[in-house]
Amino acid sequence: MEQDLFEYIDGYRSSCKYHSQGNVNIILSAPHGGHLLPDDIPDRTEGICMPVTNSSKEERYKTSVIKDSATIEFAENVAEELVQRWNMKPFIVIGKWHRRKIDFNRDIREGTLNHPEAIIAYENYHSYLTDAIEQVNRLFNKGLLIDIHGHARGK
Repeated sequence: MEQDLFEYIDGYRSSCKYHSQGNVNIILSAPHGGHLLPDDIPDRTEGICMPVTNSSKEERYKTSVIKDSATIEFAENVAEELVQRWNMKPFIVIGKWHRRKIDFNRDIREGTLNHPEAIIAYENYHSYLTDAIEQVNRLFNKGLLIDIHGHARGK
């Protein structure tokens, strides 16, 4: 992808990136294609996660930690094609941290296992998505959100 087609805002600790200058009512979201593995964020594995509430109830999540295959590339290729064919720039939100560290597409407790740094990254991703939705609603009154997923390779 040509670097000058899209300017991205880098998210908290490079956990995600956001192209906020869309000119069409399309939002592309790719939450599971990231490859970054920050050392200080524990791996998400099947385990026990304490709820955010004051409840003493333990919750067990079966977490998926396998990266979706080629979803970032797909989102960027679709965006580039929209620009080249019709001069349409979609809004784009891309997760850059590996799914082993965070799942942007789950409930916050399950997606972060309540790790404070992961919670901030999760909230940052969702604030970008909310901003894109609000811009599309303000500019176009309606829009299309495409949440891109791919087959995990099993590695």
